[in-house]
Amino acid sequence: MSEKSIARDSMAVTHKSLVIRTTNIITCPADVIVDAEEGKCGATVNFPDATSNVSPSEEIVMIFNGENVFDSPYIENGMRLDGNDGSHIDAPWPIPCDNRKGALIHANTGNTWTYNGGDPFTPLRFIACTTNMKFTTGCGATFIPQQTGEVEFPDTPEWQNITSMIWEQQGDNADASIDNFRFIATPVKQQPGLESGCFFPVGTTPVTFISTDENGAETECTFNVIVRDVESPVYEVQDIEIDLGDDNSATIDANDVIIDTPTDNCAVDTITLSQSTFTCSDQGKTIIDVTVTDINGNETVKQVNINVNSNATDFPTLEEIEDQAACDTYVLPALKGDNLSGNQAYYTEPGGQGDRYEIGEELSHDSFPFYPARLYAYDNPSGSACFAQKSFQLSIDATPVINTIDDVQDCETYVLPVITGENITAAAAYYTLPDGGGTRYDIGSTITNEDFENPTILYAYDRTASGGCMAQQSFEIALNACPIQVTIDASDDILCANESQSVTLNAQPQPDEPVGTYTYQWNIVGSEEILSTDQSIEILPEETTEYHVIVIDTGASAGFDRASASITINVENAPTALIPDIINLCDNSDDIVGEETLQFVDYNNLFHANHTRFEIDYYNTMDDAVSDRNRLPESTTILAGETTFYTRITNRNTRCYDTSMITFSLDTMPLISLPEEYSVCINKATGTASDPVTISVDLPVADYDFVWTREYNGLREVLETTENRLVTNDLGIYKVDITSFLTGCSTQSQTLIRESSQPVDLEIESDFVTSLDSHEITIILEDLGDQPSRYQVRLEDGEWFDMDRRGNAYEYTFDRIQTDDGLQEVTVRDLQGCYYKQQELITIGVPQFFTPNGDGYNDTWNIRGGKNLDPSSQLLLYDRYGKLLVELEINGNGWDGTYNGEPLPSTDYWYTLTTANNKMTRGHFALKR
Repeated sequence: MSEKSIARDSMAVTHKSLVIRTTNIITCPADVIVDAEEGKCGATVNFPDATSNVSPSEEIVMIFNGENVFDSPYIENGMRLDGNDGSHIDAPWPIPCDNRKGALIHANTGNTWTYNGGDPFTPLRFIACTTNMKFTTGCGATFIPQQTGEVEFPDTPEWQNITSMIWEQQGDNADASIDNFRFIATPVKQQPGLESGCFFPVGTTPVTFISTDENGAETECTFNVIVRDVESPVYEVQDIEIDLGDDNSATIDANDVIIDTPTDNCAVDTITLSQSTFTCSDQGKTIIDVTVTDINGNETVKQVNINVNSNATDFPTLEEIEDQAACDTYVLPALKGDNLSGNQAYYTEPGGQGDRYEIGEELSHDSFPFYPARLYAYDNPSGSACFAQKSFQLSIDATPVINTIDDVQDCETYVLPVITGENITAAAAYYTLPDGGGTRYDIGSTITNEDFENPTILYAYDRTASGGCMAQQSFEIALNACPIQVTIDASDDILCANESQSVTLNAQPQPDEPVGTYTYQWNIVGSEEILSTDQSIEILPEETTEYHVIVIDTGASAGFDRASASITINVENAPTALIPDIINLCDNSDDIVGEETLQFVDYNNLFHANHTRFEIDYYNTMDDAVSDRNRLPESTTILAGETTFYTRITNRNTRCYDTSMITFSLDTMPLISLPEEYSVCINKATGTASDPVTISVDLPVADYDFVWTREYNGLREVLETTENRLVTNDLGIYKVDITSFLTGCSTQSQTLIRESSQPVDLEIESDFVTSLDSHEITIILEDLGDQPSRYQVRLEDGEWFDMDRRGNAYEYTFDRIQTDDGLQEVTVRDLQGCYYKQQELITIGVPQFFTPNGDGYNDTWNIRGGKNLDPSSQLLLYDRYGKLLVELEINGNGWDGTYNGEPLPSTDYWYTLTTANNKMTRGHFALKR
């Protein structure tokens, strides 16, 4: 069995790997390698952008409906359009496209587009209203729309993630216009440098991309754009003829043999001649190499014939020597020629320099550090410039030795391994026939049983390039023997110790169809007892156990007839859940009576001491808890009485669980509410309420505990009484805490006993002078704060009326009040008896007419109620022209309608009344006859 077959028979082990995922992954393309364009020292290179798992931004639309801009630049959604060389952009502007507003440029103008100060963007499409336009990237890629309407940009690398773009009008003298330009920004940005579609110089140019995620984290990658110079210099040469000088030598340079200056797509670096000095030994035709090398190492070699003329005679000459190749060793042959001195030999350098080797000397592969080696046959009998010299190249190859290769048996395919041995060359390969014949298979090739008949003979063959030194090893290969494999499927690989459901293990051999039949042997690792010989086995281990199965194909050949596999079934301890006692809860009187909201997490600690290691879920039934369905939310509402929930306590790691239950008993308290406040009158002498206040709760003392407290002036005291009622005449905040003897649940209520508010000011307003019997009187109590009370008012001994609340005041208005004797008594009181006040009000009535006809009725005119005025008050009468007629005594008999004893005519007359405090009022009345 070959080494490879043994490896295939070994049991495969599957590992689970931990994959750490980052939020920002960027992948650059592979290095791009291209040849320089013909005649150019570089190439235009297109490459895809780096890819990232960060999602690109959504499509951005420019609708050109912003503020009117008739100059440069125009900016919308981060895209900036800058006019070139004084050009400008009209946007928004009416354009010839379905009555749109878009962007317009004039003939022979253009502009440059950039996004967010240089961020990359990819143009997608736009609405072309005309076709007389061109778009150009910063690297020179162009796009010209061929139709109007919606036009898409090329979906090619040079139009993706560009950093700038030029839009210009071309082709005619008409305006060019577009609308709805769409593009996307990208989280992958290229660092400043040459972009896809740009011209890259010969050499290696690194390109770096940076990806930025939503958190601002940056990740970068770099690849190389490699432009190779594959062009060699171009030039022409010419054969020349030279004459040796008196010293039997002559020298030439490149200008003598090169017709014109060499050219190259990049630049010429060096020009060398293989021989530039000639002597009499070169007489006749000599061939030299002219080598021109460019700056990137490319070279062109051309041969030139140099015809050397000399007058020298009797100098030695050597015959030409062909290049030689040998295996392992080479014996230097005798040199042939004319006029040889007998001292001729071989040298490693021209002119008899370097190491000397004698004729007949044996050289080996190790004689030279590299091959081909150049040797020089040399003879100079007189030590003059007329010497004989010929050079040739020698290659001594080390014969390869291939190690013996074992016969191979494998399944269907086989990867040809490295050929090992000594002096193996890169040309070593496998062949279907001897001596490198038939079909060739390179090392690492995968061959199948369909490539040739099984079994067959293959040949590992190697041959040196120069000397033709070869080695060969054959071996037999058969690709029709496939070892079986087996895996174990388990219905579950983790059990909980409290489970009763067994696990099914099923052996799955491959291939599905055996050569004979499959047999099975199950056992526990570490035990020789056979548990079963069936393909499947039911197990219910009490502890973690490793199970092993051996599968044998009764018809397969030895070494390929069996396979085994193992699997570990882990048995995990289930958590043990406690069953807590009934949880007694008191209804919170602040929310809905008879209902209470539970937060289940508040009770998790009742089921297990290390409850944070487990998931605890709540259900309405035990069946739901066992089957893990209909989980309740984190909070729920219970009603008064007992409510039971069922729980499932699950280990976060093993998923093993136990169930339990919890019962809540919600007890309620009677809903009590004391009056918000009591308002009392305070005796100023004693500082206490004139009448005590009784605060009572309608609950029996036999069933409830009552605790009364009073707070006043920052001090709190617990009152002695434990009754359900409290009688007090002290001001303060009174609280009662009530606790049920049966359930222990408590409730609380409070009230305030305060001093009744006293008005700061009583204001009574009336029209001082009015018609005789139509006075309006308004009574206002001011600045009572926000404390409620009830006030009433009356005139004289009349009916009491409730006053209306107006903000921090009380108000009431009497109207159509008769003047009578001109003095009105107003009384205001608080219904609690805390306030009582009387005040008099003077009213003056003015008769509207009088009839001085002597009938005894209305024969004179005077004001009513004047007796209540100060005697210094003045009442003057005038005619309609302002002539003073009389000054009346306020309490006199009045005016009889005459002036200087003469009766005055019927008409309106005027009066002015001025009181002692200089308050003046005026009006008019009628005299009727």
